[in-house]
Amino acid sequence: MKAKNVFEGIKDVLKPKGVEQIHKDLLNLAPHALMKKSVDIGFAKGIKIAIERGAEIYTIFLVNRLMNGDVESIKELVKGELAGAIDKSYQSLQILNAKYYTARDFLNKTIRSVKNGVQKKATLEELEEIKKIFDNAKIKWS
Repeated sequence: MKAKNVFEGIKDVLKPKGVEQIHKDLLNLAPHALMKKSVDIGFAKGIKIAIERGAEIYTIFLVNRLMNGDVESIKELVKGELAGAIDKSYQSLQILNAKYYTARDFLNKTIRSVKNGVQKKATLEELEEIKKIFDNAKIKWS
């Protein structure tokens, strides 16, 4: 009889979490972990908060969200990159520019894959919107 009560207690604990609870738990992570998890699941709010907390933005994050056609996450990543580039050294701007062109090159390859029917995660409309975001985010060398 005692084992039955223990089993019932475990059953209550093992209930699945809702999306809101998962997002709330994510916000308790360290900045880099929050960034990685948010990019993996396409949680734009988590990406924004991770950037505000000082997480670095790696090119692979842009590529990951590109493959999924995640426009909102791309917006946050590009905004974070540009905000981080203000008052930085020429070398930092060169690194940022290299990330931008790497992601842009991958975007063009992904667009070709979607047009050829090879890649099906993102739609052509999503990728075109991401392309506009990239075009508007070009670094001005003045």
